[in-house]
Amino acid sequence: MPMHAHDIDDVADILGTIVADTTATANPRGYFAALYRQVTLEVRRGITAGDFDDGARMSTFDAAFANRYFTAYESSPPPTRSWRVTFGAVSSSPLIVLQNLLLGINAHINLDLAVVTGTSFHGRDLEDFHADFDRINDILAELIPRIRRAIARFSPLLGMLGPVDDGLDSILDFSFERARDSAWAAATLISAQGRRRYRWSSPRSTWRPLASAS
Repeated sequence: MPMHAHDIDDVADILGTIVADTTATANPRGYFAALYRQVTLEVRRGITAGDFDDGARMSTFDAAFANRYFTAYESSPPPTRSWRVTFGAVSSSPLIVLQNLLLGINAHINLDLAVVTGTSFHGRDLEDFHADFDRINDILAELIPRIRRAIARFSPLLGMLGPVDDGLDSILDFSFERARDSAWAAATLISAQGRRRYRWSSPRSTWRPLASAS
C-alpha cells in the first residue's frame, strides 16, 4: 500500500514504520526519517497545546508536505532530482550522519516545503500562514541539542575535528533557518505564479485539489 498521510497522526505512524524498517536493515536512509519523526512529534505536541493559529490547518499541511517525502522514498513516481541525488549519495557514499541529514534537509525543506507552501496558499491565505510557518523554526531550535547528541553518538569521528557541541549546534541551526527562509522566499514566488495544487478553503476544514502542478 502506498505511503500517504491525511493528517499529522498518519505522518508520525508512517515515519515510525520507515524508522523501524531502516533500523532493521541498517539502511542509512533511516537517519533523516528518525530526525523527521522527532520534528513531527514536536509539531503534533504544539498542535495539541494550541501553539499554532490553526491546528487543523497545520495538521493537514504537515501531511501534504510529508507526502512528497513518502513519494520520493517509495520512488513511485520517480523522485525529484534533489531526492535522487540525496538517496544516491546516502546509499553509495560513506557519509557521516551530519552530511546525510543535510542532504535530506536540502531536498525536503529547500524544495518540497517551498513547493507545498507555494501551491497551497495564495494571497491573504499565504500571509495568514506565515506566523505558523515561522513557529516551526522555534520547534527546530529546541530540538537541535537533542539532534546534536544523536549525531555525536552515531558519528564519533566528528570528535576528531575538535569540540562539537557549540559548532554542531551552530551548523544545524544555520542549516534549518536558512533552508526555511529560502523555502518561504521560493514559496512566495510559486504562489504568485498561481501554480496551484491545493487550496485551503474556509471554514478552516478541508483542502481541495485543483489543477496538478508540473
